[in-house]
Amino acid sequence: MLSLAEYRAGICPICGYPKEICQAAENANQFVANPPSRCHATTALKQFQKDNEYEHPEALVWSASIKPRPS
Repeated sequence: MLSLAEYRAGICPICGYPKEICQAAENANQFVANPPSRCHATTALKQFQKDNEYEHPEALVWSASIKPRPS
């Protein structure tokens, strides 16, 4: 089993794929981009931050939770 440091060293810091895949010459022009996905938790946090002002917002720890669904 690889240590965490060894694992991270083998991961591309740009795309997150293993370097042996994303940086291999034989894979040039073999990747296609996927459309983005939206993180709805981050959307809610960013909207809340935009709508409210706090002193030193960089010092705050933000979180989001899913609304309870009606039963």
